[in-house]
Amino acid sequence: MAGPDLEIWEGVLRLLLALGLAGAVGFEREIHEQDAGLRTHMLVGMGSCLFVLIGNFAWQDLTFGSSAGVALDPSRVVAYVVTGIGFLGAGAILKNGTNVRGLTTAASLWVTAAIGATSAAGEYVWAVTAAGIILVSLWPLRRLTTAVGTRNGGALRVQVELATGGRVGDLATAIEQSGAKIESAKVTEEPDLRRVELVVTGISGPPLLDAIARVDGVQQTAVAG
Repeated sequence: MAGPDLEIWEGVLRLLLALGLAGAVGFEREIHEQDAGLRTHMLVGMGSCLFVLIGNFAWQDLTFGSSAGVALDPSRVVAYVVTGIGFLGAGAILKNGTNVRGLTTAASLWVTAAIGATSAAGEYVWAVTAAGIILVSLWPLRRLTTAVGTRNGGALRVQVELATGGRVGDLATAIEQSGAKIESAKVTEEPDLRRVELVVTGISGPPLLDAIARVDGVQQTAVAG
């Protein structure tokens, strides 16, 4: 028995579908300023789709079956995709003290790989439906949980520029002593300064700015709701 075959146009269609659906999920992550955004999700979705296409349809010239001693197991490639994407998703999770950030993005990468594999299998309705459900859970559902009070909707996004001698620890201490809670933090080292991006809750803008201004080495501060 020969391996399964797939028309080139249909394979391209499945790749493009995976790319578009993964891009929709990635765009949502991009507008929320996540490190794994549009391009990462598009690559994950299309890569998963391509692996499954190759694993299932690239061996039509070979003879499979018990008599030939060669077995074709389409599920094996999918299993490896699931395992491999777990390592990439783990890299999106950041821990800062007791706070953990990136769990939702890691989950979106994992399910984007599933969308790519589903597209490669030709289950178009399943792939489109799954992408729609994911987008609803990431955007409107988040607004709903904020509205009903299960999430803190008063978070402030703070960007602070520190001189090279400025200490991030002093900045974090000053913010927490002012009564705020740091939900997440990201530090970027540049040649002449340190750029610190924080998500802070429990305090309004002016008191927070006053606390930050008293820290040695602070050059510039910007606060957004």
